[in-house]
Amino acid sequence: MRLNELAEPTAWHAPYRNCIATAHTAVTLVLTDPSQQTTATCQCGGAPPPPSSPPQQSAATHEYSGPMGVYHLAAADADDLARAGEQLHALYRRCFAEPPWAETEEQVAKQPERFVQHLAEPGAHGLLAALGGVVVGSIYGWPTAPGRPDTPFYERIFGGVEPTARPLLGPPALEVVELMVDPAHRGHGLGRDLLARFITGYPRAWLCTHAEAPARRLYDASGWSVVGSFTSTAGAPQVVYLSCTFG
Repeated sequence: MRLNELAEPTAWHAPYRNCIATAHTAVTLVLTDPSQQTTATCQCGGAPPPPSSPPQQSAATHEYSGPMGVYHLAAADADDLARAGEQLHALYRRCFAEPPWAETEEQVAKQPERFVQHLAEPGAHGLLAALGGVVVGSIYGWPTAPGRPDTPFYERIFGGVEPTARPLLGPPALEVVELMVDPAHRGHGLGRDLLARFITGYPRAWLCTHAEAPARRLYDASGWSVVGSFTSTAGAPQVVYLSCTFG
């Protein structure tokens, strides 16, 4: 989600934007009418796992070969992400100081505080991509909690999502909060690999991004579906994307 929601006194900041996009299996959304007491689902020909089965996480480590070298992708819990905080702050600046986000230095300076709040969310986890010991890509988020946070930020999101799609943003969905790839390392599939691995095992995943983000072309081509739009408190247009395999 586009940032400038920073002033809200809450640790709840849902997926707000992406520095790079990914590929995912194309799906067909089946959005039934809640007024008829039916359930919104996603269908793509797959069968859901047993309710007792937890999401199957991707392997703890993975090597990704690119033209600039071998990237090392590693699963990261909240503590791992916190230890990489300084590098992630530097990466954040390289990603979001450019259009269409064009964050000011003041906005960039607030990222560490917000990052600490994010890591306190139940189930916060992610992946880190490093080249030569330097973090050049990352993704993190958390499983959607039951109910909906009663904050202006989430009110804007859910208010802009099609009513029949709102249930799909709830459990057992994964909220993709931040996806970043260093500008110097884009265009070689690193972001695609990060996101595809991150959402593995979850029946649904959702995120928000700037309406003018170049990454939208990749989301659209990959089968992600736009299920809503809203305007941030700063006046920036946002879109809500959903990817699902089954409901």
